[in-house]
Amino acid sequence: MAADYTPRQGQYLAFIYHYTKVNGRPPAEADLQRYFRTSPPSVHQMILTLERRGLLARVPGQPRSIHVLLPPERLPPLGSFPGVPEIPHAPAEDAMMRRKGKGTSSPAAKQARKVPALDRLKGDEAVRLLHALLGRHPELADELQELASSELGDVSTEEVADEVEAAVDGLDLDDLNSRAGRHRHGYVEPSQAAWDLVEEAVMPFIEDMKRRTEAGQDEAALATCVGIVLGLYRLRDKDNDEFLGWAVDSPDEIAGEAVVTLRKALRAAKTRRGSRESSVPLPAILRDTAPEWAEMLDRCWHRLV
Repeated sequence: MAADYTPRQGQYLAFIYHYTKVNGRPPAEADLQRYFRTSPPSVHQMILTLERRGLLARVPGQPRSIHVLLPPERLPPLGSFPGVPEIPHAPAEDAMMRRKGKGTSSPAAKQARKVPALDRLKGDEAVRLLHALLGRHPELADELQELASSELGDVSTEEVADEVEAAVDGLDLDDLNSRAGRHRHGYVEPSQAAWDLVEEAVMPFIEDMKRRTEAGQDEAALATCVGIVLGLYRLRDKDNDEFLGWAVDSPDEIAGEAVVTLRKALRAAKTRRGSRESSVPLPAILRDTAPEWAEMLDRCWHRLV
């Protein structure tokens, strides 16, 4: 079993362990998203990375099924990574006493277990609840639309770039070896396997960008695209990297794919709104973000013209 993990991966493992210990069940990805104050693609990619590294296990398709495979003594203290908040959790003796039905938990443990019902909802349950609320109170529709627009429009380019870079940089030879070589369905070249893994790591962010254009948040979609390109740009020239050395061209090619996807999404959104897209140049911010890729990104932007 793999034993090494980055400081941030260690915090995810520690949170999953302590959350399960306090609440009697594993956290959902939404719980991880709220605690680490990050995006759904970032959380999902982290879960996949930890699973590939043999640090946690889960049942695919079954919610709240993740569990840490490392013993507690090999986990870092929760909250020891910069930017990660401290949370109270039940001491081991409290957990043991609860199982035996003896005594009462500490105030900190009781507070940690008092998770509001709203925080326990899964994504589809939250959507159904929202629609039910709107059915009872249609006067809230405008306010909720405003809040939703604000949420979708709140994009930090630097955060997206950091998450994209971490998602790709977290791939290693273990990931490559599990995908490349002879399989039941044939032989997979290592270079193709590496390229596929990079694309899979970045695709959730591209889908998130498309989702914002569909919601009419064009500026937020552009900011997301800039973050994707910037994160990939930081990974260029990795010829000697043990993983990216197998797919040296993948960062710039996938950055170009993100730009093409943005252009398509913006064009489709304008069509839905009843307007035609005029000929527009590649946004200057994309050119400035990746100057060595400027000509390539410009070709990708105008590919549909």
